[in-house]
Amino acid sequence: MINNDIKKRILFDKDKDACFLTYNILIILDFFNCYNIENSFKDYRKLSYLVDFASSDVLTNIIAKWGFPTQKEKMQLRNSYVNASSRQNRIYLVLKALQNKGIIHLVLNKQDILKNKLFIDESNKNLIEPITNKVYFKYEYENLKNFNNTSSIRGVKAYKFTTLLNQIYEQNGVKVWET
Repeated sequence: MINNDIKKRILFDKDKDACFLTYNILIILDFFNCYNIENSFKDYRKLSYLVDFASSDVLTNIIAKWGFPTQKEKMQLRNSYVNASSRQNRIYLVLKALQNKGIIHLVLNKQDILKNKLFIDESNKNLIEPITNKVYFKYEYENLKNFNNTSSIRGVKAYKFTTLLNQIYEQNGVKVWET
């Protein structure tokens, strides 16, 4: 008989868990200090890819190390890319839910997706403080710090979507299909 805890771990899919996505999105926005329109996160599509690096030191270490990744590491990056690409719609739904609750502002520009902006409503800083607590989520903040300090990735918040994909995946031997 399989233990219930083991079953829960087997059935857990972080890509479909709205709570997992929510706290990672808020941590990423807090890490990049996105609390107003002037310091907003550009192009929310990047969040889907950054969630993997916030939640996995393995992926962060692949990007941070010098040299070309091994075949196994390339496979891990490829899986990350595919999962993140398929997660785009769920990320958008989480963002809309957070916007409807007044926690974030999502400014969409249908003519130019690169001008989409996203930031946490500063008046809700206290509300999300348990999530952005750097003690409880030290692991995620440390991963983001290591990822953002990588020489080839530095300044990820300002990157265009395609530049981000190029820096993370294409330069490490993973083919991408986004344009």
